[in-house]
Amino acid sequence: MKTIFQWKRIILSIVTSTATVLSASESGPSLERVMRRPLIVGASVSADWASKSPGKLLALRYTDENQIKTIAFGGKSGSFVLKKVGEEQLRDRTVVIGLDLFFWDATLRSADDSLKEMKKLIAAVKARDIPIILGEVPNLLPGMQPQAALINRELQKACDNYAKCTVVPFTDMLVKVLSEGALNYKGTRYNLRQLIPDGLHIGPIASQYIADTLYETLNKQE
Repeated sequence: MKTIFQWKRIILSIVTSTATVLSASESGPSLERVMRRPLIVGASVSADWASKSPGKLLALRYTDENQIKTIAFGGKSGSFVLKKVGEEQLRDRTVVIGLDLFFWDATLRSADDSLKEMKKLIAAVKARDIPIILGEVPNLLPGMQPQAALINRELQKACDNYAKCTVVPFTDMLVKVLSEGALNYKGTRYNLRQLIPDGLHIGPIASQYIADTLYETLNKQE
């Protein structure tokens, strides 16, 4: 169970990180085309546990909700989730988004299965020539994430071999975390309880803010 302080770090690090990630080539597809039929994979944030996920909120600017496919389970590892992602689930997708896909894998005794599923996923999207956006595992549970460094290293290595694969560097952004305990958004100051109502999952305000930041960043890169 994450503490309020730990979630303060991850939410603000996600917000800060979006200004420097999700690189796109000048000849790449437009954001409208990329978000037409997304596949969202991951754990509780991706599963819309307390609010619609940032990826879904962004996609809804361009497509209908019935065009968004989600395969996500709260508290489950990416190795578990990806066993449910096959040819049929990827067939007509225009992007894969997994911001929290490998978070719980970092707590396992071995990363072997996680790395195997990671490589299979990236190979599958590469074969289809569609973008994939994955989140680096932030080190938020000291002593409980023995596989975090290995997963992050292998994730970056795998994505280095595919131009349309982007890793959101949550770990690096932890050193830049805002320390005020609140977020100024659209003229209003929101405290941590408003951003994370249950102390564990991001709420509607935080999710919308992250989606807005992704939207602005990606539009600048088109």
